[in-house]
Amino acid sequence: MKTMLRWLVTAFLWTLVACHKPAAVVEEEWVDDQDAFADALVFADVGMANDVTGADDTLATDTGTPSPPPNVLFIGNSYTYVNDLPAMTAQFAQSAGVKVQQASVTQGGATLAVMLAQTEAVTKIAEGGWTHVVLQGQSVEPAGDLTNFLAAAKTLANDVHKVKAQVAFYQTWPRKAGDALYQQAWTGGTQAALAKLLHDGYEKAAVQNGGVRVPVGDAWMLTLAKHPEIELYQGDGSHPVPAGTYLAACVFSVTLFGVNPAKVVWAPDGMSMQVASALRQMCRTATEAP
Repeated sequence: MKTMLRWLVTAFLWTLVACHKPAAVVEEEWVDDQDAFADALVFADVGMANDVTGADDTLATDTGTPSPPPNVLFIGNSYTYVNDLPAMTAQFAQSAGVKVQQASVTQGGATLAVMLAQTEAVTKIAEGGWTHVVLQGQSVEPAGDLTNFLAAAKTLANDVHKVKAQVAFYQTWPRKAGDALYQQAWTGGTQAALAKLLHDGYEKAAVQNGGVRVPVGDAWMLTLAKHPEIELYQGDGSHPVPAGTYLAACVFSVTLFGVNPAKVVWAPDGMSMQVASALRQMCRTATEAP
């Protein structure tokens, strides 16, 4: 009797299920959802793997598609190699979870035309594999010789585009206030005037060549105005001390890799946390400006 009762209950439950079976269209939607769900699992697994191994070494495009880890070629002069800006940029980005590979071609005092004609810059660009190629003219070149600067920038940028990399223009800073250079009329006579000439020259190069301007000079001027207690210049009133290079590394990391400086706590040996924090804030303000 008990066996018969259990059989009747089971049969009744199966009848209920059959009567409430979802429509065919719902089943088709579920197939589509299954594909999406499988994709979601793949991305979840990737995210879990990144969490296990540490920092995520890929960036995402606006469509959410993972892009290759940054591989940056710096082309410039002493403003690039003093304090090893490429390496400090990689270290700054790494502290925010972005692994950056970097290389450089540099020559002291060189203009972009000199880099083009007298160094291995063109050959190095042509090797390919770069995600970004950074172009830096002589320290005040766009202000003193804009025509030749733009011509060399165009030639180099064309080579960069051929290897499917983004071209970035490293906007430099003006000489220290009171420098003898300001006696020359083409500088505008003041630090602020020279800073604007550099800003405008690098912006023009970026616009003309489908590139991005890296506003290091803007961050430099903000820091001088807001934190005069922080020394950025070496004794020559031109080259950066480590604090100046750290500021530049922050601007590069934000502009090229989307790093959030508010999440970075790393600073070079010998730099106080207060100074590093102030520099990162100046970097953030400059990179958020229109």
